[in-house]
Amino acid sequence: GPVDPLVEVFLAQWKLEHGEPAAAYAHLLRVEREWPEAKFVRLDLADAALQLGDVGGAQQWLAPLSFRDCAGIVSKRILLRLHSEVAEAKGDLGLAEALHEILAARYAATTQSNLGHARRLARLGRSWEAVDVIHRLREWNPRPPTWERDAREVLIAAARTLTWADLA
Repeated sequence: GPVDPLVEVFLAQWKLEHGEPAAAYAHLLRVEREWPEAKFVRLDLADAALQLGDVGGAQQWLAPLSFRDCAGIVSKRILLRLHSEVAEAKGDLGLAEALHEILAARYAATTQSNLGHARRLARLGRSWEAVDVIHRLREWNPRPPTWERDAREVLIAAARTLTWADLA
């Protein structure tokens, strides 16, 4: 029989969070066809596309969405995060950083968004700022369950860009 779209969405979101973007994408496409008025499904489709490395696909899903389509703070936060990640994937680090700044200031950025921001800062050679972002994450969540490995990678990348003059 027909599958409940909400069950499909929850299953897809679980798969996205557990590193199965291709499976999530398939579920989300079915939901989007059955329930096109559910704009939040497009956010998940864009997220899955980005995780699959399909920047153009992510842009396609994000293009028709606006803040009015986002029912709450969480959806607005996701929309900004995804636009920031698309900008970064396209090499526009300035736009990616500006979007993250809005996200952090207005919508309390999530751990993953902050890690992405720290990575951008490290790539831009702004090592101390990257370290500061990781330090703030550590203060907010002293026992990092899943992001500690990612934070270490950012710190290592930041350390590689430091010079003796930075330490003076």
